[in-house]
Amino acid sequence: MNDSQVKKHIIDYIGKDLSNEVKSLSSDKSISILKDSDTDALKEFTWDALLCELHQNAPVLATLLCKATETRTPRENRNAIVGMCASIY
Repeated sequence: MNDSQVKKHIIDYIGKDLSNEVKSLSSDKSISILKDSDTDALKEFTWDALLCELHQNAPVLATLLCKATETRTPRENRNAIVGMCASIY
């Protein structure tokens, strides 16, 4: 196999993983802090907790978003940016 064939297989595999993770996250059976409408839960919401949940339930998506938002100078709001991107996705 040459490099372009390997690259295509890797991209296909990652794409399938991402698709499965997103289906799982958006399923009615999925329990997420994004779906919690309880006022106490909303008051306790943190982007750090969402990112932790994302790493547990969608590790490929979380890694992809974290790498995409990586900068030379660390940003204080990076977890919020990743969380917003994941919730839009």
